[in-house]
Parts: sequence; C-alpha cells; structure tokens
Amino acid sequence: MRRRSLESLGVKFGTDKSSLLHGYLDFYEQFFLPWRREKICLMEFGISKGASLATWEAWFTRAEIIGVDIQQRFVSQKFRRAKTVRGDCSNRDFLRDITRKFQPTIIIDDASHRWSHQVASFEACFPEMKAGGYFVVEDLETSFGELRDCPLGYDDQGADAFQYFSQLNNMLVGNREDHPDLKLPEYRETQARLVEQIEFMVFHKGTLLIRKLS
Repeated sequence: MRRRSLESLGVKFGTDKSSLLHGYLDFYEQFFLPWRREKICLMEFGISKGASLATWEAWFTRAEIIGVDIQQRFVSQKFRRAKTVRGDCSNRDFLRDITRKFQPTIIIDDASHRWSHQVASFEACFPEMKAGGYFVVEDLETSFGELRDCPLGYDDQGADAFQYFSQLNNMLVGNREDHPDLKLPEYRETQARLVEQIEFMVFHKGTLLIRKLS
C-alpha cells in the first residue's frame, strides 16, 4: 500500500501546517522521514483544536506525541495516542522540566508566537532535547509587516524573533566570529553557548528548523 504523505494527512485532519494555509509539511517531511516508524518523542507547544497532533499521530506510527498548552479547554481534548500537558510555554523552568522529562527528538513551537516566548522556548528546551533532533520555530512571519504591530501583541520585546535567530545563524556560519550584523549584544553570551550545539539551521517560509548536533 502506498504510504500517505505528511501533507496529505495534514489536509485530511485540517491542520494549518498543511497547504490549507502555511504549507510547512512538505518541507518537514524531508527531515522527519527517517523517524516515521521509530520510537521517538515529538512534543508540540500549542494544541488549539488538535489538528496537528492528529496529523503527527497518523504519520509517526510509533512515536510518543506530547501536546502542551496553557488553556485547559485544549488540553482536555481526547486523542487516539497523543498525551496532553497543561503548562505555560513562556515559563523557562516549566519548559526545561518537561523537556527533561520526555526527552523529545522533535520540538515544535506553535504556541503564542510572541517574540519573547519563541526565544524562551528555544533557549530553555534546545540544550535539554535529544542530540540529533530538530527544534522548529513556527510563524516567524510575526516578526514582519503588519503582524509586528497587530493587537495580539507579538512585539513584546525590543528585538524580534527573526532578528534573534538571524543573529544565531550568523554566529553559526561565522564560527562565532563577530560580524557587523551582530547587533543584539544582550543575547550574544547565551547564543555563543547554544551555537556550540547546532549542526545547521534552515529557514523556510514562516518557519525555522534547527538541528542539534549528534
């Protein structure tokens, strides 16, 4: 029987990660395919109506799927295999603890999209997740255009998330040497430690995938 693509399953379950809106899934499949039938853990921040958790359940046939959300109405949903946890995805202590507990190979941040939360989840979780895994930051378009100033309050710190991750990428490419575009000195010390654990970073439309060294 021909296997279904991640994209086709995403459309079936109605996740906005599919071509129904963002179009992330064909991009993700290139990197996630080796683990499709492996016993890994995938943890996603932000559950909403559960369409993406249902997609991960169907595609990763042997994985442990963990969904995290601060709203009880989303955490209370029942899934075929996925587990849900209630928690604040801007709280670094909570993020470290849950990552240490489940040891995910894949983490996907699809929570509030606020700049400080996107930075906090990466800085707290990346050092604790499985070596060789992927940390994914979704909806980086909140750093651009009209979304920067929208009423949802994504712009909750001076530097936007894209600036933060762009500086991290510059440090990776430049082997931690200084560059004129390194204009966020307040992050440099932390980023210098994190970049030692990064194998590569890939920006895609609206999303970023970061591979942790094996």
